[in-house]
Amino acid sequence: MKNILSIILVSILTFTFQLSYADSQCPQLYPLGHVITVSNTTELCNQEYVALYDISRKANILSAEKFDASISHAPRLNEFHSDVRLNISDRATNDDYLKSGYDKGHMAPAADMTTPSIVNESFLLSNMTPQEPTLNRLKWKMLEENVRSTATGITYVLTGAVYSNSPKTIGVDNIPVPSKYYKCVWYSSIKTACYKADNVPHADVTDATLEEAEAALNIKE
Repeated sequence: MKNILSIILVSILTFTFQLSYADSQCPQLYPLGHVITVSNTTELCNQEYVALYDISRKANILSAEKFDASISHAPRLNEFHSDVRLNISDRATNDDYLKSGYDKGHMAPAADMTTPSIVNESFLLSNMTPQEPTLNRLKWKMLEENVRSTATGITYVLTGAVYSNSPKTIGVDNIPVPSKYYKCVWYSSIKTACYKADNVPHADVTDATLEEAEAALNIKE
């Protein structure tokens, strides 16, 4: 029965996420090792997470991570920095967030990372979106902590940002502000949990489905 359920889940992912092993430099970081492709994005591989970044919008669309709950994790470092892999005209800077009213919200959380150098990678601005402060510091933080506390062994986490057709922007580089976030957690090949929250003051985090997250994030070939 377990093998049948695993095959069903992989089949669902193959249909909706348009999975492909081609062109990825870090397939091991995607949920269950299956590469997700999103139109008009650049893959930015890091040691413990991968970001899919839309250069034309200067926007993180999603970050996927392979989280090992059995390994101790490194202390937080508040050293936000631009991603030099991107052209200057295609990346955010710290000045974009200055006095914007938004936090630099991690997509792949720093607290999930295992060494100081890997924590430093999580502070790349290509892993950030403008996140409403009360969401970032309260309910979304609680969700991240809950994922870490309930994970056992290898866990895959995907965090996605949804943008409207004409999003609000911040800074001279016009960094778009997401309207909503999704987080899906693969605790095993047959146990998946998804959550969502609007990017507004005092937003609640509520349950979502994998299918809803896929549709909202517009993940396609």
